Amino acid sequence: GDNKHDLHSRWQDRMVAKYHEHLYKTHVIADLTHYKKSRIGLRWRTKAEVETGKGVTTCGNKHCPSYFDQGIKKTVEEVIKWKNNAREKDLIDKYIKETSQQDSDSDEAEAEYNRLMKIPHGLRLRDYEVHFAYKENDDNKEELVKLKLCLRCAPKIFFGKGDCLGARRARDDIDEAEVSTNDLIPDEIKIPSTALSYQHTISNVEGTMKGSNSTEKKRKRG
Repeated sequence: GDNKHDLHSRWQDRMVAKYHEHLYKTHVIADLTHYKKSRIGLRWRTKAEVETGKGVTTCGNKHCPSYFDQGIKKTVEEVIKWKNNAREKDLIDKYIKETSQQDSDSDEAEAEYNRLMKIPHGLRLRDYEVHFAYKENDDNKEELVKLKLCLRCAPKIFFGKGDCLGARRARDDIDEAEVSTNDLIPDEIKIPSTALSYQHTISNVEGTMKGSNSTEKKRKRG
């Protein structure tokens, strides 16, 4: 009767609310302006950013140069179109080849930095897990969230923790996890690598965190 219908409606409402919360609270946008002070500003993505895919199909660093063309800000659609035409595979294959051929006598960190400088911002996106402390409805909350970063922006969250080499080691872990997971999937149903999402946890970060409808809060990571 009516009671059964009401229960079903309430269940549907809860499922819809849970889906939308998951949609909005998986990936964050970061302000890495003060990364050299180990301060990373985080916030949830806006409705518009979720709908356009910003921070998931593009770099989650709000100041990533891939969003700008000679100082003019591009739309997310323009960034995605540029990325699709950027010969990403060729550039990354060359980067990997140069990494494997590195002279053992050369400075590894300097060599890695020079290799990265040859690759445009916005390419080879990976998920990194970061701690996010925020305030919601006067409640203090903390959780691990995903921050999508490109090859060039990722070293910023490893500043003082290996820098570009720390970022490369994290990417290697992520890519190794992808290979291991794909090995468990039958060939006929294997998922394209671009559809898979893996994380690498970043800890010991002191940051200014900001969430939706929240006040800023500083917290020392332990």
